[in-house]
Amino acid sequence: MITHDNFLLKLKKISADNNNILCLNLALGFSLNSLSINNRLISSEQLELIIKNTMGEDTFWDMGIPKGQAEFLVFGAAYSTKPVHALSVNVSVGEISKTLMVFGHREWTNYGASIARQFNLMPIKYNYAFGGNGFELNPDGVGYKATIGTLLPNIESSEELLVSIEDIVTPAGFEPFPPNWQQRSQHFIQHPNIDFKMDSVTIPDDILPEHFNTAPNDQRLSGFFNGDEPIQITNMHPLYPSINSKLPGKRLRVFAIQAEEDKEVLNELNIQSDTLWVIPNLECGILQYRITIKINSDDLQDIKFLLIQQEEINGEIRPLEYYANNIIKRYKEAPSNADLYSKIQFTMAAEDLSPKEPNNRNNICSQYKIQLPPPELKYVPQNNASLNEDPELSTMFIEVQKEVSKIMEKLNLNHESLESFKKHREQSGLNSYPSGEEVINYLRESGIKSPELEVLINKANQLLMEIEEDITAENAPLNNHKEHENNKTK
Repeated sequence: MITHDNFLLKLKKISADNNNILCLNLALGFSLNSLSINNRLISSEQLELIIKNTMGEDTFWDMGIPKGQAEFLVFGAAYSTKPVHALSVNVSVGEISKTLMVFGHREWTNYGASIARQFNLMPIKYNYAFGGNGFELNPDGVGYKATIGTLLPNIESSEELLVSIEDIVTPAGFEPFPPNWQQRSQHFIQHPNIDFKMDSVTIPDDILPEHFNTAPNDQRLSGFFNGDEPIQITNMHPLYPSINSKLPGKRLRVFAIQAEEDKEVLNELNIQSDTLWVIPNLECGILQYRITIKINSDDLQDIKFLLIQQEEINGEIRPLEYYANNIIKRYKEAPSNADLYSKIQFTMAAEDLSPKEPNNRNNICSQYKIQLPPPELKYVPQNNASLNEDPELSTMFIEVQKEVSKIMEKLNLNHESLESFKKHREQSGLNSYPSGEEVINYLRESGIKSPELEVLINKANQLLMEIEEDITAENAPLNNHKEHENNKTK
């Protein structure tokens, strides 16, 4: 494991779908205390201690494999400043809200459940929830196969309360399910010999990303964390009945320089935040991120350099080229024979990588002999707003752009021809966007011929024509009305 200021980082090699992947599991700790809103991040030393003294490292890191969707997990207890027989606790993250009912100790009598004893503190753990020996959904719980005198569970879902001694309900809690419980083990029953917690693991085809989720279903989001979702917690702190906070508002970006055949390529990696841990009594939250990169060698020697940058989520998202010079400079200054952990660097703000002067793509490539991914080839209608008025057409158009970029990358086109074409048009006084036909003719004149590329450019051009025709048709009644009004004025 590697530590840096506010981060903990653990690596894992995964083989899946005939691809070898390196997964970087990164943890970022932050304070839930609104008083420290301008200095919310927790040091890596504090973070290690919090993990060790609460859920433990094994539970925290779990399998270290990207999940199918984001989820939140809570490690804590119900608190009351005065003795109570029962109270509710609630945790809300973004649009997901969950409430549990917490009771003092009760037992079954001939007349039903006894009056709950008073309490000030009750751990929210599964051994206080419904279950018991032989109950596969919670073998550690209480209340299963109850008789007179049997204890009732202290923790119940507000949506599913026990009514009679024969009732069987879903175990209620906020913590992750252990790997050997049915909620999780059912997905891996066909692969008993695979230890998914190993640092290197092969994932069978029938194992899906959502099988690595560990939280109850009602604590799972439809997608992944954006990074600034609100957090509300009720009755889970010894002093504060209510905590109102939010995620730390940080955007992480990860850049990698990787060897590919006879060249080195600089790319930005995919990153998703899929797990939030909340420890209310310590006023602490921990976000876990998964960063993935395809690898070409078992010893990871093809990964030359990794840089993890922390930005403010409401700041400008700058393109890779903006930072390229400084990223490559850091790479050139790093020890060439270092192990992978030593090749990973962190920056705390976008300004750390901001260039003193604008970067030029061609200068970067020629100076450092490192290839940048081609920018997307864009053809847009003269009226930029038109494309945004129809989300479906806009989405289709973006897909065409991506396909064109793929073909250009395949043909090793570096867009120099298009740049000179653009300058030529500007010098000729043509400021409108070029048509597909113009671009194709210019590429042909430059000695570049590709039927695949021409087909895609024509598709893009045809789509734009259809968009503009639709918009012209929509605006026709309005234009006719304006013309009529002008004639009346005259």
